Amino acid sequence: MVVSQIAPVVKTVEVNCSPEEAFRVFTEQLGSWWPTRTHSGGGDKVSSVTMECRLGGRVYETVVDGTEFDWALITDWEPPRRFAMDWSPSATPTASTHVEVRFEPTPSGSRVELTHTGWERLGDDALSHRNSYDEGWDPVLEDFVGVASGEATR
Repeated sequence: MVVSQIAPVVKTVEVNCSPEEAFRVFTEQLGSWWPTRTHSGGGDKVSSVTMECRLGGRVYETVVDGTEFDWALITDWEPPRRFAMDWSPSATPTASTHVEVRFEPTPSGSRVELTHTGWERLGDDALSHRNSYDEGWDPVLEDFVGVASGEATR
């Protein structure tokens, strides 16, 4: 089956901090806000989530026995404006999709826009994955907003 172009998932949130701070929380402090119980391979066995903050860096989870599972590879790194990554957080090898996150100043803080594309790479499962992420990014970004805005801690 040939999969035609599938619309990107685009999510935008506002946070009550500067773009520099929002970028830092999203990247350097990823493990402080990422909802591992619901959005990881290891669930309650995840001990940390790490982003290697550099071009070519990995994003990965570590479970309590020390095993690491890769989620992404950073393909663009432009702090504090944007970063992008090839995203494939699966225990079984699959094609990656692409996630770009942008940070822009607003009068009250920052606007953070996440754009998730590349669904066509997933073949017959592309549309179901896209629809799952369309819903799945909402609670992830909600947790980020809480921490970046100083309203919540994990």
